[in-house]
Amino acid sequence: MQPISVHRIWLLIRRNVMLYGQKLWAYPGPLLGIMFIVWSMSDKSYAEGSASNFLNSLYIVVLIVLGFYTSAHVLSEHKTADGRQSSLTVPASDAEKFIASWFYSGPLFMLVYTVAFFFLSWIMIGILGIFGIGGFPAFNPFEEVVLKNITFFFLVIQPAGLLAAIAFDRAVIPKAFGTLLAVALSLGALGILTFRIVYRDAFEGFFTQVGKLNVDGANFSVNTDSPFVLLLVLGLMLLAATYFKFQEKSV
Repeated sequence: MQPISVHRIWLLIRRNVMLYGQKLWAYPGPLLGIMFIVWSMSDKSYAEGSASNFLNSLYIVVLIVLGFYTSAHVLSEHKTADGRQSSLTVPASDAEKFIASWFYSGPLFMLVYTVAFFFLSWIMIGILGIFGIGGFPAFNPFEEVVLKNITFFFLVIQPAGLLAAIAFDRAVIPKAFGTLLAVALSLGALGILTFRIVYRDAFEGFFTQVGKLNVDGANFSVNTDSPFVLLLVLGLMLLAATYFKFQEKSV
């Protein structure tokens, strides 16, 4: 097994930019339009300083949607036999190709998107200022809620998008959301069934409660680091599953 080369990874990142990055030039215009549309539909309460940062909230929503879309399409070359054949001719290992795809759809996307959103937000503020309209805070990428959602993107959204990219050849987004919905419903049903079994003495039939639920003995130990640790484990599992599926399709 040949060692991982930073130079080869850099060349692969440039290749990904050439393959997928040209579409990004079409996004700034619609994104600026979305800013104005959402602003026009809002209640303008931020003008009095009584609401959260409008631009920060919009940044988070677009990050999740656009970030998932970008991650879910970064491996489109591997969806066809010809594409996989073309990828095999690239002189790099599977690990290097995977790292390059992760870097392109993660850190590089985050940097380009954040810088673009920052400049577009100031363009929007400037245009509104020309007409004497404004009053809401400027975009602040270092606000705590923004940083938390950036962490959520790297730990869940991007890994899930990469897994969807390599798992589905066609209709990636609908299939990904359908799978997510099925998993959520299955986990919900499992949770209800587990709850019903644990507190079976308090129910008659399946849903009719006839007794008192005794939850005094339940001891849940959750600290502030628990959600991050759970998301970290989930993200690593998704990345591992994606990498193994990537190797399987690369053969």
